[in-house]
Amino acid sequence: MSSPDKKITIPAKEVPVLYDADVLVAGGGLAGVCAALAAARDGARVLLLEAAGSLGGIASGGLLATFGGYYLYDGKKFVQIVKGLPGQILEKLYREGAAGEAVIYRKTANVPYDVSMLQRLLDQMVQDGGVKVLFHQQVRAVLTNEASDGGKKGGIPEKQVAGLVAGGKQGDFAVSCRTLIDCTGDGDAAFFAGAKILEEPGDYQHSSALFHLSDVDIEQAMRVSRESLTAISQRAVDRGLYDLPRVDGGIVPLPRGAGVRCNLTRLLWEGRPVNPLDREEMSWAEMEGRRQAYLYLDFLRNQVPGYEMAKVTRLPEFPGVRESRRVKGRYVMTEDEINRGAKFPDGILCCAWPVELHAGSGRGTSWGQPADGDYYQVPLDCLLAEGFTNLYMAGRCLSATRGAQAAVRVCAAAMAAGEAAGLAAAMAVKRGWSTAEVDPAAVRRGLAENGVCIEFSKD
Repeated sequence: MSSPDKKITIPAKEVPVLYDADVLVAGGGLAGVCAALAAARDGARVLLLEAAGSLGGIASGGLLATFGGYYLYDGKKFVQIVKGLPGQILEKLYREGAAGEAVIYRKTANVPYDVSMLQRLLDQMVQDGGVKVLFHQQVRAVLTNEASDGGKKGGIPEKQVAGLVAGGKQGDFAVSCRTLIDCTGDGDAAFFAGAKILEEPGDYQHSSALFHLSDVDIEQAMRVSRESLTAISQRAVDRGLYDLPRVDGGIVPLPRGAGVRCNLTRLLWEGRPVNPLDREEMSWAEMEGRRQAYLYLDFLRNQVPGYEMAKVTRLPEFPGVRESRRVKGRYVMTEDEINRGAKFPDGILCCAWPVELHAGSGRGTSWGQPADGDYYQVPLDCLLAEGFTNLYMAGRCLSATRGAQAAVRVCAAAMAAGEAAGLAAAMAVKRGWSTAEVDPAAVRRGLAENGVCIEFSKD
């Protein structure tokens, strides 16, 4: 059906410049929302572009329904170490009765929340925060030129982002901007700008399609531990009863008695992880995710106590992608740094979520395990794109190896990185900094003043 060798020429056309922003944020997931709010709070004029029809990304449209990364286990108790804007979001959900108690797992914790309430809360926060939001707008191109001062980093000319072309049902339009923050998850804006993309041998991490069930006997179902569920799943596969692509997934009860969220599926294309950047593979994955949701429903009804009457109540708007493009920054964080709890002079967030690697052709997941009471920091240089004077990134496309990204992609860390990128970008506009001139100490002071935990002490 496809004809890769056939080409056509599209005539050049004028595109109207409809908006001007100090800080332009591409992508309205959790990282993008926090970036936009942080920049606006510091006085910047902010425009936020989102391809879907709601904010929150995978946390909302992907039905994630649990926040990971907020907590550290100090050997005796769980302590919240991600605060600032991510902490405010969590606190607001608790006030609405829309978040549940932390669910302990692997010396860390997940916090279940109401997806619909999160969407409404994020709407209210950006409206109150003075952020202009445009939904249903895809990034088409990024406009760049050589830095006006001929700035070079190590003898390499740096590019400067001048604006972005986006489009939807009304056609394409341009936005001029002083700085651009890529929070698209897939690194779309950075890719179109010509930024370096980190490449490693092997496939991407697995994507999943999360789904919600109702009519579950919660008390009985939750007596089945995650380890027991894995054993039951493996037994069903070994006996040929069900061809389950993944056996070690998790099920979490939702707030307000809304049932459970199931993170069980695994999207394989010809025996490997689906490529989130391939139009044909992702089109297939959308349908395969829905098929697998009902496969796992049948398995749970017949094999696991408490699910005998269960029904699928919500399917995701899009698959939960764990990894696609990772943009090369001025520093690349590594898996070893996650595992040994690395600290940095320009650290802008603390997190204790371990390496959670969904990779390979197997049916399981590999985990790292930080020491009790330890955590790692993410350096500011992981949010500053190499070779650019005014391009930032936050969320799962920040500068990290595959193993490191498997830890820092979780919600709380993504939000915290977004807040740091937003503040740094706004400060850069105000003070005339390029990314090479951003003062980490000033950014850290600003974050600390806004309640961010940039360092943690058990004492």
